[in-house]
Amino acid sequence: PNTKWQHITFTMPQKLWDFFWYNRHLMNKIPSIAAGIIKELARQRGFIPGIFLAIHTSGRDLKRNFHIHLSTTVGGLSFSLDKWINSAYFYHDTIKKMWRYAILSLFRKEFKQGSLKLPPHLKHIKSYYDFCSWTGQLSTWKMPKIL
Repeated sequence: PNTKWQHITFTMPQKLWDFFWYNRHLMNKIPSIAAGIIKELARQRGFIPGIFLAIHTSGRDLKRNFHIHLSTTVGGLSFSLDKWINSAYFYHDTIKKMWRYAILSLFRKEFKQGSLKLPPHLKHIKSYYDFCSWTGQLSTWKMPKIL
């Protein structure tokens, strides 16, 4: 649509990057999590946003750095599909908290189901409790770019 757009980069701490190379199936789950966050925030405000996104598996330096680039309309179509809702900006702090929670929940769920391969440096982690403790240290990571 001919409207304002907001660009959001959904990042993860470097400590999680190797997980995607050992668990390629996770790369298919992450985009819907990022889009789901925006869709949920838009639903709470009463509209359907326009969204497009791209998966990036490396950064500008070509080092492994799995992240999502998402652009969303700043506003969207009303649920009744008859009007455009303007000026519905998505705020950094809210998105960041939802993203962290969703990603850590995904990793914990995958571990609990036995479908998460740990990188070699984490092979010492055997229990769900220990894995939750390790992921708990990641609960304050920063998601720096929202334009």
